[in-house]
Amino acid sequence: MTDCSDRTKLSEGLQVSKEQMDRLPVPIEEPQAEAQLRRKVRTGFAFAVVLTSLLGFLSWHMARQAADDADWVAHTHEVSTALEATLRHLVDVESGERGFALTGSDPFLNPYKAGKSALAQDLLSLRLLVADNAAQFGSG
Repeated sequence: MTDCSDRTKLSEGLQVSKEQMDRLPVPIEEPQAEAQLRRKVRTGFAFAVVLTSLLGFLSWHMARQAADDADWVAHTHEVSTALEATLRHLVDVESGERGFALTGSDPFLNPYKAGKSALAQDLLSLRLLVADNAAQFGSG
């Protein structure tokens, strides 16, 4: 009889424990919420890495483009300077011709001769400078 009463007490004790367990809130949604939060954090981190990589690439590309543009600006200034020198030498040739034509004096031929030899060098220099752009060449 002791065994039977012990069993009854034990089963009653289990039922009370089971009822108490049923009353306790069961954390069913906590693992799901953690999984969602973990997914969101991973997605956010991946997005941050992709965005940082994209911005790094764009910065590198823009820096390279700026360097190329600066090279073209320097090239344009070099061509402009060569054109100004050519124009000065053309003016010397023209002034020497006019002076000699008006006076017939040989000293007026000095600027003409100096300008003429410098002009040949200037034209060669200009051809080399604009060789990379056929539109600047003219007929060649």
